[in-house]
Amino acid sequence: MKYKIERIALLADLSSMDELLLMYIKKLDSLFDFKQLDIIHWLEIEDLPPGLRETLASQGRNLTDILSEELAEKVESQFGPDNASIHIHIRQEKTVSEFIAHIDSVSYDLMMLGKKGYYDGSGTLSSKLVRLSKTPCLFIPEMARPNFDAILAPIDFSKYSPLVVEMAAALAKQADSSLELLHVIKLSMQFFPYIKDPKDIKVELQKKSQEKFKLLKKKVGEVPDCTMLFGGDEHVSKTIYDYALGKGVGLIVLGRKGNNDDSDFLMGSVAERLVANDKSLPVLVMNQ
Repeated sequence: MKYKIERIALLADLSSMDELLLMYIKKLDSLFDFKQLDIIHWLEIEDLPPGLRETLASQGRNLTDILSEELAEKVESQFGPDNASIHIHIRQEKTVSEFIAHIDSVSYDLMMLGKKGYYDGSGTLSSKLVRLSKTPCLFIPEMARPNFDAILAPIDFSKYSPLVVEMAAALAKQADSSLELLHVIKLSMQFFPYIKDPKDIKVELQKKSQEKFKLLKKKVGEVPDCTMLFGGDEHVSKTIYDYALGKGVGLIVLGRKGNNDDSDFLMGSVAERLVANDKSLPVLVMNQ
């Protein structure tokens, strides 16, 4: 498979979420044996209280060192004192775009972000990261369990689908997890009064989806069969989420955008809703 999960970036915000992320990644490390874990905090200069740097300097202290020490304590509490493969970085890029450019330049295999029940100023960074970064973004909710026993990969046969299948298959192989591919066939019930035989429509739509799946398999190689699920008037994201909950899924892997999302600079509606702060399942968003 194309992907190897060895170099991880964990974006820390110096909140209690950092401990949860470290606990989560410690559990995953036993499965994946990461080669490198970078704990990164982006220090937004404009958010610093006026005169803070000058005050610290007068006391012979450095803000970057203080933040690094705080993160180092959290890392040691989870991983112990011997952490040669874990590095802490305090970044001070002036803009989100510059910070994202740095993340992408390192070519991480995965970027992990905490997803709180309520964002307190962190939503803007998370949103821009997933929209603009080329690095796969894994959103971890506060109540997520570090368990990849079952992975669900929703696909819609857009340009992101091969990336989604390859990443999901790589994760499933490394974690010895089950993998299920899911395609939701959108079928709005409001049109049924005007259709003489709805069964024929369903058969035809499913046939076309199966043909697209055969083409996808030629691109990515051997993968599990794809479950074809008919969706109703509800949003596709709800169909996917409810299905994942019912199947006991521990991770959803999907593309940033779908066939019906126009602009390359916008996050697709399905991905956006699945990483919303009222959702409790980890979601890995593949970018391109």
